[in-house]
Amino acid sequence: MHLLRTELPDYVDAVEAITPPIKKLPMYLVISKKAKDYQKKLAAFDNGLQLLEEEGTVQDIMDKHGF
Repeated sequence: MHLLRTELPDYVDAVEAITPPIKKLPMYLVISKKAKDYQKKLAAFDNGLQLLEEEGTVQDIMDKHGF
């Protein structure tokens, strides 16, 4: 929806989201094992994402963008 709104605004009303989705793909965060403190960075990301999900922030963002 973000891409439609920003890149193709004339087509926003022509596209309809369907539920359930045809397919859900996992998302990944890549941090090189060569990066300094990569385990600490990965743990911080995981903890932060979990907190955002628990607070409802992730759902708020999804709702804001039409998901």
